[in-house]
Formats: sequence, C-alpha cells, structure tokens
Amino acid sequence: MRIGIDMMGGDYAPGFTIRGSMLTREATPDHTELFLVGDRDISGMTVFHTPHYLAIGNYPFNAFREKPDSSVFIGLNHDASPAVLYQYGTIGTIYSKLVHERFT
Repeated sequence: MRIGIDMMGGDYAPGFTIRGSMLTREATPDHTELFLVGDRDISGMTVFHTPHYLAIGNYPFNAFREKPDSSVFIGLNHDASPAVLYQYGTIGTIYSKLVHERFT
C-alpha cells in the first residue's frame, strides 16, 4: 500500500509532520510505502518536491487554480497515486478540487 503525506499542512508543519512520518515509517509493515509531498528534502524518505503549499489565507475553491503545483494537489495527482493521502490543512481545498473534477 502507498501512503502519501502532505508535510506542508498543519499548524506545526513541516517539523511535526516529518517527525510523525518517520515514526510511522518505523511502525508500518515492509510492504507499506510511505512518501512525503512538500518542499523539504528528508534523508531516508521518498519526497516529491513541490514549490508551493497552501496557506491559511488561500480560498479553497480557487486554490487548485492558483497553485496547481502545491503539495496537496501533487499528492492527489501523483502518477502512482497513494491509496491514502494524509493532509493536515484545509479539507475545504481537497473537497473543492474533488467536486470540481466530478462536476466539470
């Protein structure tokens, strides 16, 4: 199973997210692949670099148009997309993206 983690989301990101991801990697079975999405390079972890992330002031429905290369959207649209993408920021942005794709 592939699990993606948006390391740029959340109040204490990316520090706490990275530490939590490293602990999770140690506790998961060998057949589980963990990868991070964001703008940091982490030794020993697969990281998909993104130049942008969504800040608290980004309006959710416009965010995927204004920053299509942000961490949450790269994580959602990655070629070998994850079975799960953990994102600790605004759920409204993810919901807006999914609704837009479904109905347009």
